[in-house]
Amino acid sequence: VHVRLAAGWRSVSPEAAAGALLRSLTLREKAGLLSGAGWEGKRQLEGFHVGAVMGVPRAGLPSLNMHDAGQGFRTTDPRMVGQVTAFPSLLALAATFARPLARAYGAAVGREFRAKGANVMLGPQLNVQRVPRSGRAAESLSGEEPLLG
Repeated sequence: VHVRLAAGWRSVSPEAAAGALLRSLTLREKAGLLSGAGWEGKRQLEGFHVGAVMGVPRAGLPSLNMHDAGQGFRTTDPRMVGQVTAFPSLLALAATFARPLARAYGAAVGREFRAKGANVMLGPQLNVQRVPRSGRAAESLSGEEPLLG
């Protein structure tokens, strides 16, 4: 994230820079950073990701475009079907303990998310699955493994 600060910003602490940025925002802009966008009731509006927070471009704050990532970019619009990759189960990936494979997997998912305009992935989870009926168990990077739990 690139935030525009006055000359001499390198000598300013992160707390002071954040305070200056906060003081430069209007009340409406601050409220917008605490509110979601792109939903009407339970219906996702066209052109928005699963989670969206509008940015403040004049202050250098980008929007947050969050999207589900269980096994790749989740399709939320019928027009996306056929345009996303169905990646293998993350539980299977974690079982390999292969760091190069995990890096390649992450890079591929990251490229797809960036290409679709998302800049935040909602998943995967790192969790020891104690309840086998969990709907997100296959999206987890760990199972019931003595070395992990």
